[in-house]
Amino acid sequence: MSIVLLFSLGLRLVLKVPNVQTWLVQKAASYLSRQLNVRVEVAKVDIQLFRKVILKDVFIQDQQLDTLVFIPDFEVKIGRLDFDDHHFILSELSLKNARIGVKHYKEPREYNLDFIIDYFSSSDLDTTKKEPWKIKAEKIILENCHLTYQDLKYVDIDHGIDWEDISLKKLNLVLENAIPEADTLNFDVSQISFIEKSGFKVNDFSTHARIQPGQMSFRSLKCKNRQK
Repeated sequence: MSIVLLFSLGLRLVLKVPNVQTWLVQKAASYLSRQLNVRVEVAKVDIQLFRKVILKDVFIQDQQLDTLVFIPDFEVKIGRLDFDDHHFILSELSLKNARIGVKHYKEPREYNLDFIIDYFSSSDLDTTKKEPWKIKAEKIILENCHLTYQDLKYVDIDHGIDWEDISLKKLNLVLENAIPEADTLNFDVSQISFIEKSGFKVNDFSTHARIQPGQMSFRSLKCKNRQK
């Protein structure tokens, strides 16, 4: 009994070492990379069990070998994780200096991130009916990020905002109280600011949003913007 106790204690201590955590997460990233047939990399990890996760230089390719996501600084703070009540509260998720590139292909008509969504929603995974989790994200923060979106079905325009080819630089976002319920997502946007490549600039934006299939609604919307 004492040997088992010592082994458990030793294992717990070892798993607290950042270098060991990094090695384990890099092994998981390598496995996922082989499964998806794209590069998936994490440079460094620091995990405080059930409290905080810090990842450095997270990189994921899309299937055309372009950058889908690169996040130099990714941090998750856990507020509550209850396996008995199926309750998960994310107190804070932050991305700093991230680059995110979303593309909508002309043929086949799909997004460059669909293959990841399909992988994690595969019927090969456990589909046993279980009690749904109650999930809430208290705060999501994007700081100095660069988000691009391209719809490759359309030809780019050379004036004004091209809604099929958007590039948002210096993107700062604070999103609060995000609660997914069935097919509906409710959240508060307390602040957004960015500069679009056309010169359109949003200095401050806030609203309460509700997103459902085929429908988006906004309340108490406030926006300050400027065109160069």
